[in-house]
Amino acid sequence: MIKPFALKGKSKGAAQHLTAHFQADYYGQEIGEWGGKLAEELGLKGKVEAGDKRFVQMLQGKHAGKPLTIRGEQTERTAYDINLTCPKSVSIMAEFDPRIKQAFREASREAFGELEKWAARRVRDGGNHETKNSRVTGNLAAALFFHDTNRDIDPHLHCHCVVANATRGEGGRVYALETSEIFAQMTYLGRVQESLLARKVAALGYRVETIQEKGKVKTWRIGGVSAEMETRFSRGSKRVEQEAQKELARRKALLAVHAREAPGMSVYDWLKARGDCPWSDLSAQTLSVRERDVVERNTRPRKLELTVEERKERVLERMPPEVQYRLHELVGHASRIGPKFCQQSDGMAFERTRDRLMERKSEVSAAEFIAEALRHDPLADYRQLGREVESGMVRLHGEGLGARITTQATMEREAASVQMAEARMGPALAPDADFASWRGVMGQKLGEDQKRALEMVARTDRMAAVIQGDAGTGKTTSMMALRDVLAARGLDVEFLSPQLSGVAALKSDGLPARTVASFLQTKEPTSAKLLVVDEAGLIGSIDGYRLLGAARASGARVLFVGDTKQNLPVAEGDFLRLLEVHSKIDRARLSEIRRQRDPEVRAWVGMVADGKVKEALTALRDGELGERGTIVERGDYLEEAARRYVNAIEKGGSAFCIARTWDELDQISSSVREGLRERGKLGEGVERMALRSYGWTKAELVDLSRYEAGMGVSVKGETWEVEEVTKQGLVLSNGQTVDPRRSPVLIAGKLRQLDVAPGDELLIRESHRGAELVNNEVVRVKEVLGDGSIKTADGRLIPREFASLEYAYARTAQSIQGPAADRAILAVGQGWSDNNFYVGVSRARASVEVVTPSAEALAQSRGGWAQRNLAHDLLRQRQDSWHSRMKEVRREMAGKLQEAAEYAKEKIAEVVTWAKERMGIRERPDLVAQFSERPRAVSPERWAEAQARLAKRLAERQQQRVEAKQRRIEELKRKQEERLKARTEEKLDAGRPLAPPRFVGKLFKEAMAERKALETTQGQRPLTEAERKKLERLQANTSPVRWSQRVRHLEGRVAELERSAKRGGPDGEKAAKSLETTREELQCALKGEEPAWKVRQREADKLRQKSPGLGPVKTRGGYTMEPGRDYGPYIPPPTIDGPERGMSMGL
Repeated sequence: MIKPFALKGKSKGAAQHLTAHFQADYYGQEIGEWGGKLAEELGLKGKVEAGDKRFVQMLQGKHAGKPLTIRGEQTERTAYDINLTCPKSVSIMAEFDPRIKQAFREASREAFGELEKWAARRVRDGGNHETKNSRVTGNLAAALFFHDTNRDIDPHLHCHCVVANATRGEGGRVYALETSEIFAQMTYLGRVQESLLARKVAALGYRVETIQEKGKVKTWRIGGVSAEMETRFSRGSKRVEQEAQKELARRKALLAVHAREAPGMSVYDWLKARGDCPWSDLSAQTLSVRERDVVERNTRPRKLELTVEERKERVLERMPPEVQYRLHELVGHASRIGPKFCQQSDGMAFERTRDRLMERKSEVSAAEFIAEALRHDPLADYRQLGREVESGMVRLHGEGLGARITTQATMEREAASVQMAEARMGPALAPDADFASWRGVMGQKLGEDQKRALEMVARTDRMAAVIQGDAGTGKTTSMMALRDVLAARGLDVEFLSPQLSGVAALKSDGLPARTVASFLQTKEPTSAKLLVVDEAGLIGSIDGYRLLGAARASGARVLFVGDTKQNLPVAEGDFLRLLEVHSKIDRARLSEIRRQRDPEVRAWVGMVADGKVKEALTALRDGELGERGTIVERGDYLEEAARRYVNAIEKGGSAFCIARTWDELDQISSSVREGLRERGKLGEGVERMALRSYGWTKAELVDLSRYEAGMGVSVKGETWEVEEVTKQGLVLSNGQTVDPRRSPVLIAGKLRQLDVAPGDELLIRESHRGAELVNNEVVRVKEVLGDGSIKTADGRLIPREFASLEYAYARTAQSIQGPAADRAILAVGQGWSDNNFYVGVSRARASVEVVTPSAEALAQSRGGWAQRNLAHDLLRQRQDSWHSRMKEVRREMAGKLQEAAEYAKEKIAEVVTWAKERMGIRERPDLVAQFSERPRAVSPERWAEAQARLAKRLAERQQQRVEAKQRRIEELKRKQEERLKARTEEKLDAGRPLAPPRFVGKLFKEAMAERKALETTQGQRPLTEAERKKLERLQANTSPVRWSQRVRHLEGRVAELERSAKRGGPDGEKAAKSLETTREELQCALKGEEPAWKVRQREADKLRQKSPGLGPVKTRGGYTMEPGRDYGPYIPPPTIDGPERGMSMGL
């Protein structure tokens, strides 16, 4: 784990105070060491002794008595303290095994070296003066201090990297450090440091096991060190937790005082008037990470001046003898195992991370991908992961670890989806359909925007169309009109929805529907001519692609109806936005909002839909909507939201109470049930088992290593507790063993007790066919039977084993998209996105109530509109950036050419003037006009000879210019090849992988697999001479540089042979014979195949090897092959086909 802190000391007094504090209290008690390339350049090497003047000056922003950077004392931050830590189990075992301390030091040095690569300086040149552009420099000056314990004398291995706020840029100048690149990659760097340490600890013979918290892998520990032992030596964490609880109690008391003294005043303004810290959320159940850091710094004790022996004695005093004996045995066991039989990664980290991470994302950064892989497999090699990312993923935009990447399947799926959607399907469905005369059940008519949208659907000849409309714009009414008009013409329409709740809503409106998943599972083609997909904004890229494929196979067209501004899909991608932004299909938009009854409320919701969320909050605060729209500022905003919800349902109307987190939902539900129980609307409660899902992906559900004893799993609608995890599978509390790799586990989560009483409203979180339960459905409890079964008000029976239940009094914005209610009550704390806020307020038909601790803090802390990037979005960014760069280059070149032309014009004028003055030439316009024709004194013969000499001289000069131009072109090609070769050698020397092309042939993939196998073997044992030569040959042949050079060589050879063949003669005939062979070789090189004549030649060579007496064989290509000599396997270049060919060539 890595934590950065800035050390500030702009003034001289502040710098002296900072230096004295750290020298006396922390760094001055230890001997450190210098690190970093800049430190080496400045002559800072070796140890950092106590009271080292060089270190003191570095904390003051100086070196050798002079300012370290070019800005001098203008820099406020003089240094940064970057803290490298390790798991508590490692610190404990380090007290018994000194090898672990050495391993931690080595891992910290390597991690600091990786961190140094991200050092950068801010670019302030020219137009970049006010921007935050940065340029990587890759050098730092730092002092590293290694500590064994913390201030509470607990085992705590950590390293303080005190980094000077300086880095050397181009030209040898030292600039202030730009830390944005380092801080942006802090998660990645922390995972790299943990992985380096885990691999070194495993090499010592210890077992490394991961630790999960709430279903997510948090970190790792040494096997054999119990969680109780880690807690015993975590007094600092206990102290911080105790102080945090005191702070939370103080805030709760402040809420009570606020409710008494100033209930009509916002908590933020009240605290500000009192002079107290204006917390934005006094009712929070926990402190934020930043708040806990403040508590930790304010409550930590001063470090004691103890020797190493004294600190170790104090640690062992608190450890029972039996525990010490067990840990000594653990050290002995690790020593006996040694590095030969140590634990290693299974090498599947890349594949598992790709399946897990890319299931719900279309693109990620390379650093995020590697960090996620190391979190689940700390024994994986981050360098090998980097190479696998380079070879196995497609780079969309950016460079290095900051590049955005995706899978080849995602790229092809998005491109194929756009192509299918744009396909022409022949005549339109109903080009003369009349929607103006349609009348609904209640006699309602269609609006102008609805009629235009439906006419577009009826008249389009493409396979897909899109109707986008904000919430409440009448999309369902439009679908009903479309169904009626097309049915009158004998055309069947089938309605689909991605969620079961959406299907239920469509059925309630008289539209027979089923889920998208059910439609895709049906093997028989549909008879419908049009598929209408409601809530299409919740469809992922995979389901959208499969849906278009199934529709094309049935000859049907697809209409997508939805809103991209509402909730995002859970699965990968955003299919509706892909069609809207990147395709040329017909689309229409419903602009008039019809759900809200009051015109002012309707206009206010439209303001939110247009993205003016801040203005909408201001309008609520100013009371522009009156009682139909209010914003209430209360510190106990969750209890206030619960009270308003109880009052709303008591009056008989429908209402939604919307919150964001599970903690908020639980607190609101508890308050609502208390209010209902006080009013006598709830009966006696019964404790019942409930399962709260961890939200795992499909890849995580089939990963046996993710499960632990005590978890709950739902198999076929029945929930059981996991008692043990074995190699065969999960041993459940019902005595059965389930293997999630074969038998599907639908939900994995945390088991808890839920108090269920008659009158409660429950939210179903999983479908159950036997009980006729639908996911996201709300049921009312009529009776809780003695065996734990629940009887609902509509007569259904929820089995005792069914545990996917939650209270339905408060819900998230994700679970209520689609239905509407009279009132919407939003309990808005922190972290709300504009999408969630928009979905919440748009559910209301009559009134909106926003309850928040502070309206001002809410306006400032909004998360903005969330949007999920598509692979095609980043491809467009790359193309736009390339075009922008080319425009800038053209403008720069045009400006330079203009300057050069003006300069040449001035110089020519100066030379002409000088020549005229020197030779006494005067302007004679009459003479110039005379010499345009033959002078009378010159005979025609002499005039013709002069004209011939002039023509010859002009031809010679033209030939010289052509030859000079050819020489320049050849020189540029030679320099380009030299630069390419130098860059390739530089990458190979630096250990950076050469990314192969994205589209490769089958033989190239086999060669790459053979190369990876040999590289893996090389890491395990020394290679034989034959294996080493084979690996070198494979590395050379699978290089994309060699492939591109081969293709360019063949293209140039073909052009040269074509020119020779046109000239004719003996050389031309010979060139014509070679031209066909060379063209065949070029085509095979582009396709990743082997020329037929080479196959025949290889077979002939095998025959010669069997008969050495035949001698060497000369091939058609002019190469001499000696029998018996190993020329290695043929490695074809990568295959390039499909519409992305230009992209793969780097165009």
